Amino acid sequence: MLEQTSSARANATKEALQQVLVKLSGTQSVLSDSAMKSLLNNAQNYVEASRFIAQPYVGLEVEFDQTRLEQWLKDQQLPLWGEQRPHALLWLIYQDPLNNEREIIHAASEHVLKIELEQASQRRAIPISLPIYDLQDIASVAPIDIWGQFVDTLYDASERYQVNSTLAARIYPNAEFLWQLDGFVKEGDLLRLISFTAVDTQTLINKFVDFYTEFTAERFAIDTKQFANDQRINYSINISGVSNIAILAEVQRFLENLSIVDDFKHVSQHGNTAIFELNLLATRERLQATFKQGGRLIPKLSTNGSQVSEPDNSSYQWQP
Repeated sequence: MLEQTSSARANATKEALQQVLVKLSGTQSVLSDSAMKSLLNNAQNYVEASRFIAQPYVGLEVEFDQTRLEQWLKDQQLPLWGEQRPHALLWLIYQDPLNNEREIIHAASEHVLKIELEQASQRRAIPISLPIYDLQDIASVAPIDIWGQFVDTLYDASERYQVNSTLAARIYPNAEFLWQLDGFVKEGDLLRLISFTAVDTQTLINKFVDFYTEFTAERFAIDTKQFANDQRINYSINISGVSNIAILAEVQRFLENLSIVDDFKHVSQHGNTAIFELNLLATRERLQATFKQGGRLIPKLSTNGSQVSEPDNSSYQWQP
């Protein structure tokens, strides 16, 4: 229970600010930065609104100025990771310590592990889904495939979900009376095998989600050190499918929420094609990877007569 005193409020605000900074940067290492102490001592300056809540337990709900915090990360040359984050699918199986029966945890499960996974992924702002495990999944993936960590089988079965990463984990009590998780993370040609132990399943799930988030942030978060001296990469893109003002506003909101885009301008409109000039905090290749994660901007194939060649990396189709 949180006491409604000024000191308790200040401590809760600092704790909330730390959680937000981990979300915005994608890494827990941001908390060890030398400038962190000064920021936390002035945490109230970044608060836009706060209120005590009583349900489901007494706590403090704090809303911070995200724009200012993102600028602080840039000023300190710390990683910055926007809202467009790769989506992962987790094949999860659990062994009951009482009867040794194994259960696949899927999207419709009411198992506590599903709740713990949702809490952990929300805490790190990383989208992780469970399979629906319908007849199609059952035909492709048996419990032994998840328990045995058959990478190719699980990776192929994940294709229907159109996710960026395939995750797998088996959770069971080990000989030391601890909970153990064995699993893997696969994205394209990248494969990492992992194993964790903990005294309870929530801690175990937290370790797993923390690992996956940090692993992913290493490749997708922006390294602002490269642009510490106000260096920017200018890039012009064409976006088709922008047929009215409402869609244009939607596209602009999408670009505003990309941390890789420091600034942008709608320079012209030709029919349903909008031309934007972007100032980037990372390479064009990183921008293209970010677009691919979000699935809202699809590269358009360039044509030469009747032949279709590689995607034109400056032309995209908006997906409503």
